[in-house]
Amino acid sequence: MSYHTHLGPVIRNRLPALLLLGMLLPMEAFAQGLSDRLLLRVDAKESGPEKILLLHFACPTQVLEHAPVRQGDSLLLLLRPAPECGSGDEKGALRLHAAIPPSARDWISDIQLDRSPDRDAKLHLRFRHTIHFSLHTSRDARTIRISLFPSNADNSSPCSEKRQSP
Repeated sequence: MSYHTHLGPVIRNRLPALLLLGMLLPMEAFAQGLSDRLLLRVDAKESGPEKILLLHFACPTQVLEHAPVRQGDSLLLLLRPAPECGSGDEKGALRLHAAIPPSARDWISDIQLDRSPDRDAKLHLRFRHTIHFSLHTSRDARTIRISLFPSNADNSSPCSEKRQSP
């Protein structure tokens, strides 16, 4: 039996596995590139009427400012990651949409991170309705906690205050 005829069945039998391996190697490199991105994951939980959104970052990240201040149907955060996070993509701006936790899909419609070639980033959260919120950063600055409360427009209007008074 010649060398070529002996290897023919071996290669044919392993060809699907070799093709799959060839496809997975670039994907592994791509996944590794994503693993060191700025926003690692988003968690959500509920505590009575309060909904808590936890944004976990790869490195310490400072919230420079956010708008609106307390209430809205969206929230825009201007972020400054620590130098250890590196800069954005040198070729241009990078836009990522974070996975929304299943438990938060009824109150959040989108979480978008825009990273410019410099260090700063913008995180835009879009809510399904107007909501009150407050922000807190963890001591290590790797997690931003956003507490969300339902907005009750009736309680904020002057007319409702008159109705509530005896």
